[in-house]
Amino acid sequence: MPAAAALLAAGALHNLYSQAPEIAWQEIGKIKPRHARNIPSSNLWIGGETLDRDYANYEQYKAWLGPLGAKKLRLQSGWAKTERAKGVYDFAWLDAIVNDALSQGVQPWIQISYGNLLYNGAGSVDLGGGIPHGEEGLAAWENYVRALVPHFKGRVREWEVWNESDLGDNIKRPDVYAELFYRTGLIIREIDPQATIVALSMARMDVNYVTAFMDYLQGRGAVSLIDVVTFHGYPTIPEGNFDKVEIIQNLIWKHNRKIRFWQGETGCPSTEGSSGALGGHPWTELTQAKWNLRRALSHLGRGIPFSLFLLCEFSYTKHPAYVNRNPLNTKGLLEINEKTLAVERGKPAYYAYQNLCAMFDGNAVPQKEFEHSARTSGHGEKLVVHAFRHKTNDRHAVVVWFGGEIPSNANHCRIATLHFPKLNITHPAYIDIRTGSIYRIPDSSIKRRGMETTISVPVYDSPCVITDEAFFETLRF
Repeated sequence: MPAAAALLAAGALHNLYSQAPEIAWQEIGKIKPRHARNIPSSNLWIGGETLDRDYANYEQYKAWLGPLGAKKLRLQSGWAKTERAKGVYDFAWLDAIVNDALSQGVQPWIQISYGNLLYNGAGSVDLGGGIPHGEEGLAAWENYVRALVPHFKGRVREWEVWNESDLGDNIKRPDVYAELFYRTGLIIREIDPQATIVALSMARMDVNYVTAFMDYLQGRGAVSLIDVVTFHGYPTIPEGNFDKVEIIQNLIWKHNRKIRFWQGETGCPSTEGSSGALGGHPWTELTQAKWNLRRALSHLGRGIPFSLFLLCEFSYTKHPAYVNRNPLNTKGLLEINEKTLAVERGKPAYYAYQNLCAMFDGNAVPQKEFEHSARTSGHGEKLVVHAFRHKTNDRHAVVVWFGGEIPSNANHCRIATLHFPKLNITHPAYIDIRTGSIYRIPDSSIKRRGMETTISVPVYDSPCVITDEAFFETLRF
């Protein structure tokens, strides 16, 4: 992080810590951030979308990428930005981003989009518009893909075909996207057999749409082109939508059980009136930070890789549909100057996600069937619990928060008592992920008989972790 950014960070951190919950235990340290270069692997990623349409400027925010600790960066390939004259492909703008991300220890994965107005039937140049179709449009698309994939071979391993193909009128024609995916997948497999091909990028998770898409590929013997399916979603309650995910998973796994699922795009604004999803709720920077953590851990706890939308705010100033609407999308972890796109500061959500990335790397293995019971001091509260086991030392980390409602703009704690028949913790610690504060759990709050453990902890609507000091290498005392 540059010196100027560090000065801006100080104010944001002061704001973050001043909004800490009232936990009366002894604080023994803070989580130490980890640069992406120092994290071997992780299922926590970050979005770098909209650079293809110049709604944000990578040069303005790249210094914040590596220090965040996310291990992958989702990019959009920008066909229209790359091919401005027929048959002439200029990848210089995307080369600069990919090379810089790699130098920071962050692996780019590229979503191939959008269309190109140079050709008839080559799709639209923005979200929710037409998908390439017809002889001329598909031929031009195929030529572009044949130029794109070998150009980045060895630097990019994962290719996602289109973005939110089920938006707008496209929902009525799943065959159009299926044909695009089929043609694209064949080209990618031919050029780079080891590449990961990512399908659907669903906004709606519509059963009929997905069924038609899978049947189309099944009919061509091409289901094996799919390695990963991505889904999106912006529920006001961050634990939401997993019932839909399970339905889609079961539908797709009937065709091929080996297909994996990623969360490709989801995030929360920091203000009311933000452009895009969730803009109608009175969000604050505090509730954004809480929502992001709860959303991320709801995926990690289920073993689903997670990409947060997104690192930097962006503005639809150049989009004609936003002439009389607020063009600023405040889902970014970094606040920008809307006119210059320069980064003003990191929001509390940046530092909260930075803490999460530092803590939950590839060593944190989700324990989906972790036996426990719980009771709380209130009534009707939904206590969310996700457990993880450290891959090398077998210590446990149990994440808890009150969920089932939209994050509040207050930090009131209530006591929850959790019982674990088998909890591998020797030196108990309690960590508020949002603030990074580490507490020693007093002996009076713990009852143990061997690995059978009962612990009473203060809980609020942002994730905290019951763990062992040995679980996280990043504890700073």
